[in-house]
Amino acid sequence: MRGKVGMDMISVMIVDDEYIVREDLKTLIDWEKEGFQIVAEAENGVRGLGMYRQFRPQLIFADIKMPVMDGLAMSQKILEENPETKIILLTAYSDFDYARKAMEQEIHSYLLKHEIDEESLIRELGRVKEVIEGNELRWRKERSRLIRLALLEEKEDGLEELSRGTMCMALAFFGQDDEGRMRQEEIRKEISFMDNEYLIEIDGQEYALLLDVSGIKGERELESRARQIYDVLKGMAAKGEDVFLAVSKGYSGKESPASWYRRTQRLLKYRYFEKGSEIFYAWDYEKEEESDRSEQHFYELIRNFQKALQEKEIENVCRQLDDIFEEMKESRNLDYFDKMVRFLGMSLWNEKVAFEKETHLTPEEMIGTMKKVRDIDDMAKWVRNEFRQLYHDIQNNYSPRVRHALRYIKDNYNKDITLAQIAEVMEISEIYASTYFKKEVGMSYLRYLTEYRMKVAKELIEKGYKVYEISEMVGYQTVQYFTTMFKKYVGCTPKEYYNQAR
Repeated sequence: MRGKVGMDMISVMIVDDEYIVREDLKTLIDWEKEGFQIVAEAENGVRGLGMYRQFRPQLIFADIKMPVMDGLAMSQKILEENPETKIILLTAYSDFDYARKAMEQEIHSYLLKHEIDEESLIRELGRVKEVIEGNELRWRKERSRLIRLALLEEKEDGLEELSRGTMCMALAFFGQDDEGRMRQEEIRKEISFMDNEYLIEIDGQEYALLLDVSGIKGERELESRARQIYDVLKGMAAKGEDVFLAVSKGYSGKESPASWYRRTQRLLKYRYFEKGSEIFYAWDYEKEEESDRSEQHFYELIRNFQKALQEKEIENVCRQLDDIFEEMKESRNLDYFDKMVRFLGMSLWNEKVAFEKETHLTPEEMIGTMKKVRDIDDMAKWVRNEFRQLYHDIQNNYSPRVRHALRYIKDNYNKDITLAQIAEVMEISEIYASTYFKKEVGMSYLRYLTEYRMKVAKELIEKGYKVYEISEMVGYQTVQYFTTMFKKYVGCTPKEYYNQAR
């Protein structure tokens, strides 16, 4: 990897014992115009070797014959340290055969001193530049591949960049998926002020930038760099597209790169809770309070929502959804958030499949779609709308016979309802009535009646009615039988439910 010279410049060192040769070469062309920058010069091989180790130039012009250490000896030592270094030997006519022999030692090429002019030098630099840029592109792709494996798959072979402990991660997230996979090259081109750094594409929306922070002093300076990066990324985004940036602390080496990546990625989830925030710094969330809500409360929300789904009453489903999202907003617990999003996404997908609603999404794609919203309020709105639309479609798809049966049950749930009565309402035989009802509603008429009674019973408990009153109001002749059925379907006794609802 090249040293820190000008943007996209190839670093050059000139080693020749004649001062006039060095000066002529330096002034013969506009080096920076050609994409090169002279970073060092030396008068002999020993001095040249020292300067090489200090500046690590990518291209070296070296005279073959010099005092103390000649150009070939110096070149051999440099190539042993870094075979990717390109060396052009400067030679006189008398050393022509010597120079050609040197080409066998992986010297890039040679130039005859007295034939060098502007045209020949530019032509040679063009060839060198093509080789260096090709090698660097292949090298960067390989390094990016290895680093990506380390971040995502715990594979850490040969990651000396991380072992130096001077890298921090800026994880960029774009609100829209880049299906064309062109964004990575755009980012690499636009963030041209970055050097000694890596850009890793995680997927079409997420990019990890590993930044060399060895020269950055303190968090405020790193925040300034992050803001600079964010402004560039935001300028690349599509109109109306959200962009977020999570910035880690420096990599300590005390954890795996994959763990480091996951902790940084976790910061991005705070975007759901903090409207208007764009950049999330690890040091701002070190003391983020964990929720004191118990695991039991989390599973209680899930149980209530599952019961609401069983009752097939959309208003109750939406009330339970409101409780879930309110809990997530108040707790800011990212573990609960992940579990709830997965649970709700799977529930929605399962409901659509159960009712044979066509969906082109897999469960994971359904969950991914939920996460593409701006914040948790938008997520709640999206989920409610999906369930409302689903149950609206389901109800509209019921046959007239089944709709008549459902209306009859809701109007007469406090009475004894027999299959014969259901069949009479549907105007078909009892056998066909049972089959049609179960096929369209997904359960028997008796189960539907019982679940509807339990729904009404819960509403009456919350209003403060006595158990014996509720038992009669929902169609049960004895309190004991009502209590038994309530516990079977709701999971607790009426009294326990009353205490929980208070």
